[in-house]
Order: sequence, then structure tokens, then C-alpha cells
Amino acid sequence: MSETGQVGDRRRVVGQWRYGAIDESIGWRVAMELYLRENLAGAVDAASEVAGSMEGRFVGFYRVIEAEKETRDTATVFDVRPWLTLEVAPLESALSVDHLETAILEACDEVAREFAWEHGPATRVTMLSREVDDPWLPNRHGYCVDKVEYTKICLPVGLTADPEELAGAVRHEYAHVMTGHRTQGRCPRWLDEVFAMTAERADLSFRDFVVGHARWLKEQDLDRAFQQDRTSREGAAVVRQAYRQSAAIGDYLMGLGSQEKMGSLLDAFSDNSLLGELAMRVTGQSYSDEALRQTYGFGVEELFERAFKSLA
Repeated sequence: MSETGQVGDRRRVVGQWRYGAIDESIGWRVAMELYLRENLAGAVDAASEVAGSMEGRFVGFYRVIEAEKETRDTATVFDVRPWLTLEVAPLESALSVDHLETAILEACDEVAREFAWEHGPATRVTMLSREVDDPWLPNRHGYCVDKVEYTKICLPVGLTADPEELAGAVRHEYAHVMTGHRTQGRCPRWLDEVFAMTAERADLSFRDFVVGHARWLKEQDLDRAFQQDRTSREGAAVVRQAYRQSAAIGDYLMGLGSQEKMGSLLDAFSDNSLLGELAMRVTGQSYSDEALRQTYGFGVEELFERAFKSLA
């Protein structure tokens, strides 16, 4: 598959991750295409026609593009680096534009340096308007979407009041930019979050897994956990535990080397020969399993077992 095809697939998967069930609805496809091309006004119009249909499964998607559109109406775009732009309404930010640019750039630089990656893919950081920072907005604390012209990181502008939290959020989301491009869209959600949580440097306790208050999930179950409805109390709890498990797996991998070695794991997703790709297809081996074996000498199932045992 060409790189363009892989990126296209990743955009489609991002839609599934962020906005719930996806089907072949013409209205949804039109709205998503406009959204990915940053035609936010057109996307709002198209999505409004389907948002209430099919038992409301498009409502989350509609709210996301509406939030980005409302932000666009009041924000200004600033060039930070050839690969990085910032979209923000300056009067809403607790930091000046210069200080905000510096904070974002430093956080991105830390991710690139620690995981031995070079900046390059076009990235936009959008600070979402205070007017849309409400519980009804899915992923209101931050999300990352691979769009046509750039990968877009959206964060609440309220984070500018806490530079430490802002830096952690930028590192988390920029790690998604890195994993997506570095693996050519092949990174599964659970591993994507492993890198994001490691980059964020979240200080978490994993005692709940040890004492049995939280269930340690297998690979596919962990992937599905991230797709739970975060607007419900039960769904939000499942998602929080999923993030904690990914962080625990990241801690285990860090104990086997460094962020740079973890970075080489991402590179292993796309360095296979044609014969190697064919062998994987014949045997049904996943990219993540092959990359782990190449980098660390064991596969996905053993990683989950080892990471859990390391918590005791």
C-alpha cells in the first residue's frame, strides 16, 4: 500500500476512534471529507443534517467540528516553525503568543529529542475557544487528528493558565503525531497511547491493577476500551483505566532501555522487506508483534504479561 493510502486509512481510523461508530452514510462521509480538508463551515453544515440521525451516533462528531469552527471564527494563525503553526485567540490565552509559541515548541522538541525523531510533518496546534470547553465536547482535554494539510492537535485554551499541564498535554498529543507518521499509520491505538503517556510523563499509581480493583486487559480489549463513550460515567472510568494500563506498559518498556529504544520500535513498523511483508500476511502476524520482536525480542502477548508482572 502506498504511503498516501496508509495515511488515508489512518484518517478513517481516527474518525472511528474519535467519533464513534462509522458506517457508509453519504452524509457522514461528506462531512468527514470536508472536516479533514479543514472546510469547517461546510463540515458543520453537512454534519448538522446527519447529527440527529441513526440514534444520534453522529452527535459527537458534529460537536467536535462545531467546536473547531467556532474557534476558527475568533482565532489567528501564527507561524512558529516551517512545520509548526499555532491557532489561538490571543485575548483568551493566559500566556502571550510569544510565550505560548515557546512553550509548545519546547514540548515538541522534547518529544523529538527523547524518542530520536526529526520534526518534519506539518503540525498545527489549535487552542480551542473557552466557549466550547464544556462537558458535551468529546475529548475536551485534547485530541489529535490527521488532516489533509497537516496533523492537528486541539487543546483547551484554559491549559495556558498552567504551563506544566500545557507542556504535558502538548507532549502527549505530539507523540501521537510522531507515532502516526513514524509507523505510517500502522500503530494500534493501545501502543499509540503507550507512547503518548510516556511522553506526557504522567505520574500515575498502578496499585489498582495489582490488588485487582482494576482489570488488566488483553490487547484487543485494551484497544476497545479507548472507544468507550467518555460522556458517561461508566465509559469515562473504562477509558481512564485504559490510559493507566498504557502508561504502565510504557513504564515497563522504559525499564528495558530508553525512549530512544522505544523510538526504534516505531521505526520497525515500516522497515520490512517485501518478503517480510508477505510472510506477515501469510502468518497473520501483526505489525506491532513483528516490531516488538525485532526491537525487544518478544511479542505483544508476552509484553502484556511481562508489564503486568512488573507491577507486583
